[in-house]
Amino acid sequence: MVDTTRMLDHGARSAQVAMVESFMARAEVRSQMESLGVDPAMAAARVAGLTDSQLQQLTLDIENAPAGGSALAIIGAVVLIVFILEILGVTNISHKI
Repeated sequence: MVDTTRMLDHGARSAQVAMVESFMARAEVRSQMESLGVDPAMAAARVAGLTDSQLQQLTLDIENAPAGGSALAIIGAVVLIVFILEILGVTNISHKI
């Protein structure tokens, strides 16, 4: 039997994953990731592998970005995504620098 808390947690996580995926699908975000050497498709596939706390922090950063998404906010969120992917070993950008 699955308790209500676990179901709510799963629903919240699904909503957070959907928010991050929607953000990463934006043309300017995809362009920025590509310029940093990150394959947007691979990044999107790895969102599901984020821990709950990483996913929560990422969605908070996206939610707190100014309406209309300033370039600085978009770059900041992309850098955060790339940093998380670097930690997870998905990318190897530090080796290229």
